[in-house]
Amino acid sequence: MPKKALITGSRGDIGSMLYALYKRYGLSIEPFNADIASDTKADIIIHMAAKSPPSSPCDILTSNIVYLKKVVDYALSHGINKMIYFSSVSVYGSQNKEDLSEEEYLNSPGLYGASKLFGEMYLKESALKHVLAIRFPGILGVKNTTNIFGRCYVKLKNNEDIEITNPHRLFNNFICVENLFDFITTTEMKEKFDVINVASEKTMTLFEIVNFMKTLLNSDSKIIESSRKSDFFNISTQKAQTLYGFNPYDAKAAVELWIKNRIAYIENNQTCQKSEIF
Repeated sequence: MPKKALITGSRGDIGSMLYALYKRYGLSIEPFNADIASDTKADIIIHMAAKSPPSSPCDILTSNIVYLKKVVDYALSHGINKMIYFSSVSVYGSQNKEDLSEEEYLNSPGLYGASKLFGEMYLKESALKHVLAIRFPGILGVKNTTNIFGRCYVKLKNNEDIEITNPHRLFNNFICVENLFDFITTTEMKEKFDVINVASEKTMTLFEIVNFMKTLLNSDSKIIESSRKSDFFNISTQKAQTLYGFNPYDAKAAVELWIKNRIAYIENNQTCQKSEIF
C-alpha cells in the first residue's frame, strides 16, 4: 500500500467518510488542493471529486472532465504516478442483465455516465504509470436522499409505504464505505490501466434488504411488492475478486453499517445544532 495518499472530494459525503477512516486507522492521507503549493510527497491520488445529476450539465462537465485534467497535470508535475479513479456503473447506461461485467456493451449511458467513461479513456492514455478505475454502484453515504436506499431511508423514517419492483431478485447495486476503504487500502495495482466493478455480495433480494432496513429503523412502513415490469441489473465482481483480492461485504452487514453511520451522523448534527442554539 502507498505510504501517502492525496484525496479529491474529501469534503463530500463519501469523501469525508473515507478520509475519516484513513485517519481513524492512522493511515497517511491529505486533502488534494492543486492551487496551494505543497511539499507533500504523495504516492497516490484517490480521485473522488465529481458532480452527478441533478447538477447542471456544465457543472458535470467542468468537474468530471476539466478538473480531472487538472488533477492529472498536478500528479505528473509532482512525481505522483498512481491513481485510483472513482468511476461509476453509470457508464453501462440502461441495462437489464444478471451479473453485469466489465466487458458489457454500453447502452446510452447519459451525460454523467459518459463523463465517467471519458475520464477512464483519458486516464488510459495519460502518462500515469498505474491507474485503477473502479466502477462503483451506489455508495452508501450518510447524506444522500436521491439513490434508492436514500429514498427508502427517508420513507421508512416517515413511516411511508414503499413500492418495490423486481422485489425477489438478488440485489447488490450498492457498497458501504468501509468495504471500499478495506479494498483501496490493501489492493496492489497490476496494470498501467485497468477497470473493475465492485459491489456488495449478492446475498439478499431488494425486498429482504428494505424489510431489514425497516426492522433496524423500527418503521411502520408497508413494503409493497409491485407487479410492474422494469429493467433490473446486478453486478459481477468476479474480476475484482480474482485479480485484486476484493472481498465484498455481505449485503446485510453492509446495510447495517450504513444505517449505524447514518443514525450517528444525524444525531451528531442534531447535537451540534442544539449546542449552537444554547
